[in-house]
Amino acid sequence: MSINRIGTANMYDSTISNLGSRQSSLVELMEKTTAGKRVLRASDDPVAAAQAERARTRITRSENEQRVLGFQRDVIAQGESELGKAHGALQDFRDLLLQAGNGSYDQVARDALVKQMESLRDQILGYANAKDSNGLPIFRGLGSSDTPLQSVPPGAQSSLNPGQNTGSDNGLPISLDGHAVWLNVPTGNGVFEVGSGASNAGKAWADAGSITDPSKVTGDSYMLVFSKDPATGAVSYQINSSSATATNPVVPATPYKDGQAIAINGQQIVLKGEPANGDSFTMAPSKRTDIFT
Repeated sequence: MSINRIGTANMYDSTISNLGSRQSSLVELMEKTTAGKRVLRASDDPVAAAQAERARTRITRSENEQRVLGFQRDVIAQGESELGKAHGALQDFRDLLLQAGNGSYDQVARDALVKQMESLRDQILGYANAKDSNGLPIFRGLGSSDTPLQSVPPGAQSSLNPGQNTGSDNGLPISLDGHAVWLNVPTGNGVFEVGSGASNAGKAWADAGSITDPSKVTGDSYMLVFSKDPATGAVSYQINSSSATATNPVVPATPYKDGQAIAINGQQIVLKGEPANGDSFTMAPSKRTDIFT
């Protein structure tokens, strides 16, 4: 026969402890159920609490980036609007230049055109200095003064720093590169520019030129010189380059035809009209200048 001794006091303490533990668990479960959360404090689940904190941080960062992206979209939209206005003003400027060629215009009419052109130039300068909703220049690039472009005829004085910055690694630009827009404008067609001789006496003109084969473009300057046979009146041309001499032209004397395309080393221009003896046209590499010059 075995005899077991059970301490009454120990049983009592164990029961009280279990009841307290169950009551604490019940209160904790009721708390979580009411809050709708599994983790109310870090001590409930340290790993889950750390993950939740990281998730909250990512959400906050995403919300901030969304606000920045909204501002960046507004800046780009406003920049596009200002560029559209400038494009329209340049078209008006071009129309005035064409009007200036009207032979019926006297000096008073031409002076009026000059005033209109000056007004358009000031308008374009205003578009280039436009500011965003924070009062900062839209085309400030990597930084500038409050008014980055100052009119200094024949061009403009700039405090623009080239480039663009962004609000984050994956963000859009918070400013536009005004140096590239207003101060790095190529002349001619972007590869070469066509010019006429200062002493041209004929009635011939050329288009802006085009590129037929980029791989053949050498970057040389070319001069197309016309000659007219005094006996027959036949017009011909030859092309000299900066790396050749008149006695060794790139293109020897060739008969000229009105409206023909003349090509040289991947570059082409179309000439029309009647050139006089000794008239010339040049094809020089394009340069970079500011739009106001």
